[in-house]
Amino acid sequence: MGARRKTETYKGLHSPSSWASHSPSSLLPFLNLPAEELAAVIFGCDHATYNECVTQLLFGLRASHIIYVKNVRPGMPLLFFNYIDKKLHGISEADSYGEMNINPYAWTDGKKKTHFSAQARIQVRC
Repeated sequence: MGARRKTETYKGLHSPSSWASHSPSSLLPFLNLPAEELAAVIFGCDHATYNECVTQLLFGLRASHIIYVKNVRPGMPLLFFNYIDKKLHGISEADSYGEMNINPYAWTDGKKKTHFSAQARIQVRC
């Protein structure tokens, strides 16, 4: 005999269930949040890159992600998602502003340029 509560489903641009119906270019307003609206950034990895990211204290994404990585600022929470085992690691903290090519050879053999050039230095917190 509890009170019935009215629920509401939001289907706007920021709703994950609505992302599939949008083209990548229509998501740009969502991905280009101003620095004051960006609370944290999730970086991705696999088993091969996880240890290097943690030992090098550097997270990186493909260059196309610079649109919001450039809004990373020191002290911002950063999370790390392993796509293989579906684990979210964190919380890390940005130790630099996000920028291009902090280490242009990260995640390579040192001879080729990285594919993950939108980067931020980190400090591990938890």
